[in-house]
Amino acid sequence: MYKELESKDSRLYRANGILNMLERNRNVKWGPERWQDWRIGEPRLQHESDKGSNGTEGGYVDIIITCEERCWDAVVDDLLNRGSPYNRPVHVFNVDIKDSHEEALVGGKAIVDLADNLNEAAIEERENSGPHGWEQGTGPGRQSFDERVPDILGAWQERWPQFPAIWTLAWF
Repeated sequence: MYKELESKDSRLYRANGILNMLERNRNVKWGPERWQDWRIGEPRLQHESDKGSNGTEGGYVDIIITCEERCWDAVVDDLLNRGSPYNRPVHVFNVDIKDSHEEALVGGKAIVDLADNLNEAAIEERENSGPHGWEQGTGPGRQSFDERVPDILGAWQERWPQFPAIWTLAWF
């Protein structure tokens, strides 16, 4: 898309911010990612570095963050339609960010702050509950983490009031 718009009228598309936005997106992800195309339980991407991975690319997630409420709705609806075959909890957040370069820069920092806080809590709970405390997404460490999420989100929202957020606990 970037090359096509640049070849048509790069001055126009740079002036209206489209090329800048596409450049930013090219540096963030490899290409369009459609949640509904991902088969939960199977690696999303196949790379040499992903062999033996238990994380996102290994087929499971603990957290999903979207930046538009319609995307959040689509993810939550899709999770409900899948019928939770793995019976694993997943926290689904939406941080509402206007699609402009300036908002994306600040909103990106806000999302990193939220993700960092969630990661810190997960690490603490994993360490407190031992090696099996996070097993299959339902161990005692995982349950303690799940209970902390509303407080983490509340504290985050106080720091970033300009970004309305919604959250739900879903299952897959």
